[in-house]
This record gives sequence, C-alpha cells and structure tokens, in this order.
Amino acid sequence: MNIFLKLIALLILVKLAALCYLNFGVSIDVIDPLLRKTFRLSEAVVIFGAFLGGIIFTLCLSYSTFSAISYKLKKESRNAEKNLVSAEASQDKIKMLEAKIETLEVALKEALKK
Repeated sequence: MNIFLKLIALLILVKLAALCYLNFGVSIDVIDPLLRKTFRLSEAVVIFGAFLGGIIFTLCLSYSTFSAISYKLKKESRNAEKNLVSAEASQDKIKMLEAKIETLEVALKEALKK
C-alpha cells in the first residue's frame, strides 16, 4: 500500500509539473483588495502555489493526527505498565502471605507435638 501511495504521489507531481510547464506563458490578473492593486501572475505560479498550500495543509493535518495517536499510545502504554506493576505487587503479596501461612502451620504442628 505504501508503494502504491508513493506512485500516486509521483504521478500527481509529474502531472502538476506538466500543467505548470504548459501554462507558464499564460498570465492572470490577481486583485489584492487590501492594497487595491492588480498583479499579473503566471498561471503556473498560481497552480504551484495551490499545490504547495495543499501539501502544507496535508502535513499539518497529518502531524496533528499523528501526535494525537502518539499521545494515546503513550497513555495506554503507561496504563499497561501501571497494571503490570500492580499485578506483580499483588502476586508478591500473595506469595508473602502463603509463606507466612506455611510458617504458622509449621509452628502450630510443632506446638501441638509438645
């Protein structure tokens, strides 16, 4: 799946490069409402800018999703470690109580013999 997605990304990049090359001579007028000026830009620059904006948006979205998943994974691993430690502690308590019971049983048998 990873190779397939990389192939699709490469095909999109090649198509974008071809589209920018074909439209490099075509220019469009861009109006800036704040400065009240008109700028003449190549259509290739506008297409490339939109592509770059899409890449930045995708990276930001992916990073936020990855960081949320990473946080949840760390939280779950901490919970698992905490449960493991408490399970080990209760097993140690059980072994200690069993040893005490054995000691008391031996002491009781010796006391009954005397």
